[in-house]
Amino acid sequence: MAAVVDEYGSLMGMVTLEDLVEELVGEMYDEYDRVPQDRPDQEGSIHERLTGVNDFARRAGFELPPGRYATGGGFMIASLERTVHAGDWVDIAGRRLTVTSVDGWRVRQVRAEPMPGAEGPEDSH
Repeated sequence: MAAVVDEYGSLMGMVTLEDLVEELVGEMYDEYDRVPQDRPDQEGSIHERLTGVNDFARRAGFELPPGRYATGGGFMIASLERTVHAGDWVDIAGRRLTVTSVDGWRVRQVRAEPMPGAEGPEDSH
């Protein structure tokens, strides 16, 4: 734990190791946190705060190809090969992954929804 002070030495707040790690890799949950649950909407889409890539892929209903990423947001960045913005999407395995929320350069939320009749090659926008 570290104390954050301003230039006058006044205490501004506290920072934990968990706070630092979450800034680097994304939200982490422990036994004291309330974990947001996936809720399918009317179209069968899921909205999920990005956690580990395996958990995201399992909840979205497909497997992501191997790569150098640890989260669904990392997959989006690797697939698009650029900084992503809200509304950017990638089609994969009959699903469309759409970025719905970003915080600076970090992907905060992705929507995964089925694509009817989409068995073609991967595409992105």
